[in-house]
Amino acid sequence: MHMQTYQHTKHNNMNAPIIQLEHVSVCYNKTFYALKNINLSINAGERVCILGANGSGKSTLARVIAGLMAPDQGHVCLLDHCVFAQGAKNLFAYAHAQERLGYVFQNPDEQIINNVVEDDIAFGPENLGVSPLEIDRRVQRELSRFSLDDLRLKNPHQLSGGQKQRLALAGALAMDPYVLILDEPSAQLDVANRKTLNSLLKQLSCEKTTIIHITHFMDEALEADRVVVLDHGHIVADDSPRKVFCHDKLLRDIGLDLPLSAQISNLCHAFGYPSAVDITPDDLARLLQTSINTHEQTDTAGCGNACTYQHATANMQDTNTQTHLTHSSLEKQTYAVEAQSLGFSYQQASKATLCNLNFKIRYGTRVAFIGQTGSGKSTLLRLISGLDKPTQGDLFVDARSLKLARERRYILGRVGYVMQNPELQLFGQTVYDDVAQGPRNQKLCAAVIESRTNEALEAVGMAHKKDAAPDELSRGEQRRCAIAGMLAMKPKLILMDEPTSGLDPHSRGCINDLLDQLKGSFTLLEATHDMNEAAQCDYVLVLHQGCIVAQGAPSEIFTYEKENMLKTWGLGLPDSMIWAKPCLTILDHDRERLRTIAGFMHALKALLSTKSASCESNQTNTDSSTCTHAIPNETSRS
Repeated sequence: MHMQTYQHTKHNNMNAPIIQLEHVSVCYNKTFYALKNINLSINAGERVCILGANGSGKSTLARVIAGLMAPDQGHVCLLDHCVFAQGAKNLFAYAHAQERLGYVFQNPDEQIINNVVEDDIAFGPENLGVSPLEIDRRVQRELSRFSLDDLRLKNPHQLSGGQKQRLALAGALAMDPYVLILDEPSAQLDVANRKTLNSLLKQLSCEKTTIIHITHFMDEALEADRVVVLDHGHIVADDSPRKVFCHDKLLRDIGLDLPLSAQISNLCHAFGYPSAVDITPDDLARLLQTSINTHEQTDTAGCGNACTYQHATANMQDTNTQTHLTHSSLEKQTYAVEAQSLGFSYQQASKATLCNLNFKIRYGTRVAFIGQTGSGKSTLLRLISGLDKPTQGDLFVDARSLKLARERRYILGRVGYVMQNPELQLFGQTVYDDVAQGPRNQKLCAAVIESRTNEALEAVGMAHKKDAAPDELSRGEQRRCAIAGMLAMKPKLILMDEPTSGLDPHSRGCINDLLDQLKGSFTLLEATHDMNEAAQCDYVLVLHQGCIVAQGAPSEIFTYEKENMLKTWGLGLPDSMIWAKPCLTILDHDRERLRTIAGFMHALKALLSTKSASCESNQTNTDSSTCTHAIPNETSRS
């Protein structure tokens, strides 16, 4: 994705509300309120972030603001047009407002219209009556901005989920909207494209485009002017990011979390070191260095830092040695999955999707497939599931060659597969029926079916939704339902395509905890764009343009020496390593632990508690000593 500046005429009064909702309610099936008595006013040029757990009403609110849904009650004004009042909708006003509203759906498949990428981008401007010359200019601008030039003539339905997400964004921005409404726009994006999207939103915000951004990434909310928090259809918070993220307990109680920077800030505060919720890694390093300079003699601190760095490096080397020994000893074992010069091409494709893949995955391990959108991760999972046949080489699952049709049929009933789009595999009338379908197909007795179904629903936190229809669920809830259906079958091999995409922080944590608990009893393969999740796996395969460019333990893949290479593949380091990098000579911990957020926070807490104890000791012995330090001269943030 490439940045490109453009200008367009904005709303005349930048201080006037451009969106206004008064006492708005939306009710489904006459019983369930998705929104209840919502009062929300958004000014022109504001950047507003909407947070909430799965099913809290975020997407419903976005559809009301985008003019795609009329409420059951209340008053709605969009771009100076009164579109709904006194129980009646004004279709003429809706049509005028929608011309300047750009909306990116939570599921990009819902807004793909044409069979050619560039035609799909042109669809919106064409409907607005834009001249052909201007349409061509806008299409080229968005193809370049979202790195879709090479895909301009492809069928959108053949794209990966992340590529479709970029296409949806391109189509919305090609309309040059006054208001841009984004429903989880980065949920399926890789590290590089997510960073570029965030930079693009900053640019659009500076140009005074009104942005309404729904996200489950708490760090993205720090960039907003305002944060609106929903819970069960009600607004429970509406303030600046700094003020909203001061309410730690409220957010956690409703299934959300704090950005990592705010968690670090709170930890620093707890030990007497004031810092802002948007503290940066460099700020933290200065804070820690200040505490060392204040409470330790210079020569002792210097020795301690040098020793700590050597200790970390030694531990890193020891870990790698152990990993190599472990891999060597496993060569004699049989494997859950083995690829031998594996290749795959779709019919009529000019280029192979996968090329010459070679890897071995042992039983009971958790393996992450990482790579940019379109690198072949989902295709590889489909091959392992038996849904597609290799076109080159061979692929063995449980020592069975999937080149053979009978072996693929055998594997299909014994592999648990959660697709990238969970709604594609939900068929039951209720959530309970859908989850129970797998055990029923396995011809299990009624008691076992009931037990497994209830156990799986409890595991993913969906027991309270067992009587709901799957199509009434939010996308995050649909994903949890699909995971429950897979777990109820108790397969020995589990395949998950972006298992935590679209989940709120609490649900994401529950799923990750569940996957950790399953270690050893299942072989788990997951495609993910989350480097934090990949760092918790036993093994990592890196795909780039259909080839494996690296594979090994997380300690071999996620290193500071490979940081630039990861960036060229559209990836990056786990968040904990980014935070730890400026502090490596200060944190008294080995690098292996610093690859996970939990390990990093443990190391930081240990250091802060040590300094705090040292400070208290000094206070006892010295009347004038103090233990409160601010970050010296915080650098300005762009």
